[in-house]
Amino acid sequence: KQWYQRRVRGKEMDLLRNVGIRGEEAMEQEALSLVFQIAADYPVQLSNLVRNTALDRYQQDSPIALLEALVVDFPRTLTFQHPNIYTDLPFPYFKNYSSLVKAELQLLTVPAILQNRAAPHHFSSFSDLLDSCPILREALRLAPTCPEVKHFISAFPELFGYRDMCTKTVTFVGAGFPLTGIVLHILTGASINLVDYSTTAVESAKKFLSLTEKLGITNQGQIKVILADALDVVYLPTSKLPGCVRRHDGKSCPETCPLNPRMGSKMIVPTDILDIASAICPETTGRLIEENGCLVPAIRKRNVRGFSEVIYERFNVRDGGRFRVVGEVTPPQNILSGATPLHLVTDLTAPHNVNSCQLLLNTDNFAGKWRYLEDILEQPGMEQLAKAVGYDNQWDNRVKEFYSMGKSNKAL
Repeated sequence: KQWYQRRVRGKEMDLLRNVGIRGEEAMEQEALSLVFQIAADYPVQLSNLVRNTALDRYQQDSPIALLEALVVDFPRTLTFQHPNIYTDLPFPYFKNYSSLVKAELQLLTVPAILQNRAAPHHFSSFSDLLDSCPILREALRLAPTCPEVKHFISAFPELFGYRDMCTKTVTFVGAGFPLTGIVLHILTGASINLVDYSTTAVESAKKFLSLTEKLGITNQGQIKVILADALDVVYLPTSKLPGCVRRHDGKSCPETCPLNPRMGSKMIVPTDILDIASAICPETTGRLIEENGCLVPAIRKRNVRGFSEVIYERFNVRDGGRFRVVGEVTPPQNILSGATPLHLVTDLTAPHNVNSCQLLLNTDNFAGKWRYLEDILEQPGMEQLAKAVGYDNQWDNRVKEFYSMGKSNKAL
């Protein structure tokens, strides 16, 4: 009887989640349909109308202001003025997306080694890290004039944060309404891939992006929309990491390596950072992390806590896997209820958000990266750095602790 009751409740929960996700998708498509209707009615004047709306509403015509005017303000004006013509609803959660993307960005710009105050490797601040490891401070000083040192900083974002997002490619699985990717592109200049299996979602995203490019909101060709099942894609980093000794010969690398015959039929999508939407179910997320995205150095997974799990099923990282949770942003209502330990919070999202977001780092190359750090002063092109630190390559034990951390995620 108890088994039957659990099974029934499970089916009811799945049905509720499915209805909630479909309702959200319908809301997004309705908002896009309204934008497309307006664009069709004002093919010549749209650019000036959106720009004037942004200037009137926000006193600026920055890309973010133009985007909000295009998605929210100008459509809302027309629905008030012509309710019988424009019957669809404007998108109601723009500020929700914008604030969430800005908060999530700190998972990348704040060095991962600083993000968990309860961890034994934690430093109190970036200044504490630099004071404890002078070689890092000298690297930052030399980077503008030394390409090898600049590459070192770029390859170790866990120590320096992502300082060159404009050179990175971020892939979003579950594109839907592509606001998250667009806002991240505006904030960082990063190239964006949007992967979705829905033909409707992909066609709408492409049509919307053509508008944002015409209005100067996004850069031409820097956001690509890909029609594919997320599990039919291999996510491959765009650059080799220092200390990475894996050979891509299909034998000594994982089965999910693109050169492995088993993966030969899958599409390769360049990906430095993989973003997985909260609507992606735990089973698919697990396979993306352990198989298709096993070579990606960093993954951000939107997750939920508390009552929000009624709509989105929470994902828990498998203990013993190659990815480790190192940081999280979470809505403040969870802080107030005590549902989230304060030491896990990098920053707070807006109170109307339901999503938290976790940063997962690939630990497969950590041993190799630590060996690289131990021998960094002997690496080609590092002569200036070696001279600057007096050939003293001493690392704080907390850095070693970070790179030797086990695969267990129980602490988080």
